[in-house]
Amino acid sequence: MSELLIELGMEELPAWAADVVANHLKRSIKDLINQECEVFYTPRRIVIYFQEFDNAPKRVEKTILGPPMCNAFNDLGPTKALLSFLERAGARLEDVKPFEKGGGVYASVTQVSYEEPPMEKLSKSLESLLLKAPVERSMVWNESGFRFIRPIRWVLALSSDKELQLELAGLKSGLKTYPHRLYFEPVEVRSAKEYFKLLESFGIILDQSKRLNYIREELFALAGSVGGEPYFPEGLDIEVANLVESPYLSLLPIDREFLELPERVIMTVLAHHQRFFCVKNSDGLLPYFIAVSNSPVSSKVQEGYIKVVRARLKDALFFYREDLKLSLQDLLPLLDQILLHPKAGTMLDKVKRLEKMSNIFKNELSEIEQQELLLAISLCKVDLLTSMVKEFEELQGYMGHIYALKSGINPNVALAIEEHYKPISTQDSLPSLRVSAALSIVDKFDTLVELFKAGERPGASSDPYGMKRLAYGIYAVLDGFGLDINLRELGEIPEGFEEFMRQRLEAYLERLGVDVARFSIEGVDALYPSRAFKRARELLYLKDSDELYKLIELYRRISKIIPQGFRAKVLDPSLFEKEIERELCEFLNGFAPAKASELTYLEPLLSRFFDEVLVNDPREEVRTNRLSLLTLIRGLFDHFGDFSKL
Repeated sequence: MSELLIELGMEELPAWAADVVANHLKRSIKDLINQECEVFYTPRRIVIYFQEFDNAPKRVEKTILGPPMCNAFNDLGPTKALLSFLERAGARLEDVKPFEKGGGVYASVTQVSYEEPPMEKLSKSLESLLLKAPVERSMVWNESGFRFIRPIRWVLALSSDKELQLELAGLKSGLKTYPHRLYFEPVEVRSAKEYFKLLESFGIILDQSKRLNYIREELFALAGSVGGEPYFPEGLDIEVANLVESPYLSLLPIDREFLELPERVIMTVLAHHQRFFCVKNSDGLLPYFIAVSNSPVSSKVQEGYIKVVRARLKDALFFYREDLKLSLQDLLPLLDQILLHPKAGTMLDKVKRLEKMSNIFKNELSEIEQQELLLAISLCKVDLLTSMVKEFEELQGYMGHIYALKSGINPNVALAIEEHYKPISTQDSLPSLRVSAALSIVDKFDTLVELFKAGERPGASSDPYGMKRLAYGIYAVLDGFGLDINLRELGEIPEGFEEFMRQRLEAYLERLGVDVARFSIEGVDALYPSRAFKRARELLYLKDSDELYKLIELYRRISKIIPQGFRAKVLDPSLFEKEIERELCEFLNGFAPAKASELTYLEPLLSRFFDEVLVNDPREEVRTNRLSLLTLIRGLFDHFGDFSKL
C-alpha cells in the first residue's frame, strides 16, 4: 500500500463546477479501479488522494471447458480431443479438472491472468474521465485539443513508492505545484504530507467541507462581535466557499441612511455581484456587511469594498425612492408594454384573463377573499415596471409586496402579490394564504396554457420557460390546500396539454413512491387531480398497516380468475346455487365504501366464496354470472386506484 496524490491545477473554476467535477471523478475512479479515493477541490485545483493505494494487479481466473470427461480419457489415457483442447488452452495434462454443467461433467482448465496495475489504468484513463465530466460548457486552449471547463495549467503526481507519470491536456506531470495565486513561483514537493503542509502554510483550506465550516464560523463570530448574526440568501455561503481557497473575512460598515431600504433589497444588492453578507439582529439589519476575500486585504482594499457597496446601495435607494413616487395602481395600464411571450400577448392581457379565471374559486373562498383575490390579480405583475425589479429581477413579487403596503393596500393582498410565485421549486414552501394559493394556481395555469398555444414545449433535458416547475407548483398548491378544482373550467385546453399535465401529475406523486403514483393516477383526469391526491393519501395510510397486503392479495386473486376482455352482465340471482353467492350479492347491494381500507370488509365473504364456489363452472350461464359478480367487486377496487400497479 502507498499514498497517491494527483493535483490538477487550473484557472479559476466557476462556483458550481468544482463540486460537479469532483463528484464525477470520485465515482468514475471507484468504477475504474474499485478503490475509494478522496477528491478535494478549490477554485484553482482538484486533488485526487488515496491514503492507501493498492497497485497490485488484480488476479483474474477463467475456467475453460473442454470435451466431456467421457470423451477426454480412454483405456490408453488422454484422447486426441483432450490433447487438442490442452494445446489450444496452453495448459498441461495435470491442470485438467472435472467441471459439472447442465447435468454433464466436462474436462476443464483454469487460466490465470492479471489485469493492468491500477496505477497504469488510472494513468491511461484520467484524461478520458475528465472529458466525460457532466459540464455544459467547455473550451479548448492549446494544440492538444483537450476540452474542459477551464484551462489546466499544471499536473502534480506523487506516489510514496513509485513515480507516476501522467500526460493530460498536453501537459506532463511533475512534482511542482503553485500554492497561492499571488505566489507566482512553483514549489517542488516530494510527498503528500509535504504537499498538505505547504498548502496549509499559505492559508489554503483544501477540504471543501472544512473551508465552508470555517467561513460559517467566521461569519457568526464577526456578526456576533456587533451583536448580530449573518443574513444572506440561501446558498451564498456555499457559493463563496467554492470561489475562494484561502478565505479571509472582513467586517465593514454600511452608511446608516441605506437602512431605509427594505432588508431583502440590501441583502440582494450586496449578494448579487459582490457576494457580501449582511448582519442582522432581532430589530433588523445592522449597519455592517462581511466581505470574504481570497487573501489578506489591506485597509485600502477594504475601503474599496466600502465604496463599491456605497455606490450600489446609493443606486438602489434612488430606485426605491423613485418607485415610491407612483402607486401600483398608477402603473397598471403600462402592463401592456410587457410581453408574456411574443405569441402570447401582454401582461395586461394576462391580468384580464386571470380576472375571468377567478370565478372558479367562488366555492372555495369567502366573499372577502374573492374581493382580495381580484385586487391581487390586478396588481400582481405591476412591480415588473418598477426600477428596482428591472435592476434586480429576483426581487419581483417581494417589491410588489413592499410597494403595496406603502400604498396602504390590504396586507393580505400585498402578501398575495409576493406569494403567488410560490412554490418556485420543489424545495420551496407553499403560499401561506388561500388568496395567495388561488392566485398562484391561475397565474401558473394561464402561463402554461399560453406557452402551449404559442408552440412552446419542454424537452427531456431542456425547459427554458420552467414549464415543468409551473405544473409542479399547480399540483403542490392544489394538494397542499385541499382544493377541489377542475382546471378544465379555466378555459380552452390546447392540444398536447392534457398529456403534458398527466406526466407532471405522475412526476409530482412519484415523490411519494413510483407505485403510489401509478396506483393513484389510473383513470384520473390530470386536470381534475383531487381524486389522485385522495388516492395517494389513502394508499400511504394503508402502507403503514397490514390491510394493504390483504387488499392486494384479494385483488390479484379476483383478477387472476376473470378472463382478459370479459364483459360482465347484469347479475341474475336465480342462477346462484350456493348460499355464499347470495350473501355476497346482498352485501354488495348495500356496500358503498368511502375509503379503500373498507374493502377489507369483503375478505371473509370472498374467502368463503373461493372455498365453496367453482367460478369456472362448465355451464356458461352460471360461469358468466359468477364472473360478473367478481367483476363488480373488482370495480370497487378500481374506484380507489390501480391495485395491479402495487
